[in-house]
Amino acid sequence: MTGCNLMSKALDLVVEGDAVPVRDRATLESAAAAFNAKYQAPFRFTVDDFAFAGEGGQALVFEVRPTRAFGYGRGEQFTATRWRFSAG
Repeated sequence: MTGCNLMSKALDLVVEGDAVPVRDRATLESAAAAFNAKYQAPFRFTVDDFAFAGEGGQALVFEVRPTRAFGYGRGEQFTATRWRFSAG
C-alpha cells in the first residue's frame, strides 16, 4: 500500500530520475488502457485527442527513467531502503 495516511502501515515511495515526454503511440495506448482500467468517467484518457473527456485540456504523459528510489516502511518498526538504477 503506498500513499496511505495511516502512521501504522503502508509504504511511502520516492522515485528520482529524468522525466521525458512520451510521444510513441504504442506507449500512449498502453498508458491510456491502464489509466482507463483504474479510473471511471469523467476521468478517461483517449489517445486520439490526448485529452481528458469533459476537460478539453491536453494530457501530457511523461516517462520517468529512475536513477534512485527510496522506500519508507511504516508499521511496528519504521524502515528505509534505497535503490540505485544503472543507465541502460
